[in-house]
Amino acid sequence: TIKFCSKEDSMKLLEPVTIPGLGTLKNRIVFPPMVSRMGDYGSFCTDMAREFYVRVAEGGTGLVIVEAVYTYGPYPTVLCIHDDAHIDGFKKMTDEIHAKTDAKVSVQINHAMPYIADVHDLSIGQIEAFYDLYTAAAVRLKKAGFDAVEIHGAHCYMVANFLSLKNK
Repeated sequence: TIKFCSKEDSMKLLEPVTIPGLGTLKNRIVFPPMVSRMGDYGSFCTDMAREFYVRVAEGGTGLVIVEAVYTYGPYPTVLCIHDDAHIDGFKKMTDEIHAKTDAKVSVQINHAMPYIADVHDLSIGQIEAFYDLYTAAAVRLKKAGFDAVEIHGAHCYMVANFLSLKNK
């Protein structure tokens, strides 16, 4: 049988919720990460990207998750955070979101490495290099003012290689 939410359950959407490590969101509305390709050709955060995410936050979202930001690059028009020079553009975005709204802002990080048939083909050094890229990206994004970082683990990208049932 199909169970529908009661009126009381559906009204929780607009109620605050506390997420350990992140804090309290003003509501349970989350804007999910969707690649926009609003970066420039050096993979920097542009005014267009900043304005877009600020407008999303101004719309009343409790949590905005910025699109997949690559840990390695550059990839033209795709946002990247592989270098400290990229911090300032993201910092402008998070500062404006925090100044104009009470939304939390998170970011999704990703590595563009294609699917690997067998992760056992990677050396320990290669695996450690990926770990270092993710760590450095998270540190840079924390400096940029993000409230949280999400690791993209789907669509056959790097993390998915380690989660695949093909790689037991």
